Amino acid sequence: MRRYYFSPKILIFLCISIGIVLLFAVSASAQAPDIEGTYKFISRQLPDGTMVKPPNIMGLWIYAKGNRTFNFVRKDASGKFASLSLVSTYKLTATEYSETLYSVSETTRSVVGILSTT
Repeated sequence: MRRYYFSPKILIFLCISIGIVLLFAVSASAQAPDIEGTYKFISRQLPDGTMVKPPNIMGLWIYAKGNRTFNFVRKDASGKFASLSLVSTYKLTATEYSETLYSVSETTRSVVGILSTT
């Protein structure tokens, strides 16, 4: 007669449980990461080590439902504000990011906070 440290029912249950956990782990690792949200540009370090912070530099990225917008404002050397705006759609999988750019706008204005799409 065989002696088991665990009953056969418990061994079967453990094997099935481990299989289910592995199945969920594999399927979860194959899913695309979620990047939806709003991201704020808070500072930039220049090559000389200088940290630039608002109001001299500001930016905002928004990822929502496959759409992306990017707005960036900085003070140039003359003290005027320059801006860059992008509008695009994106697709993100577990292994690849692709983007279709629809609009790019770069302007220089002397008024703080003006972003133009013309």
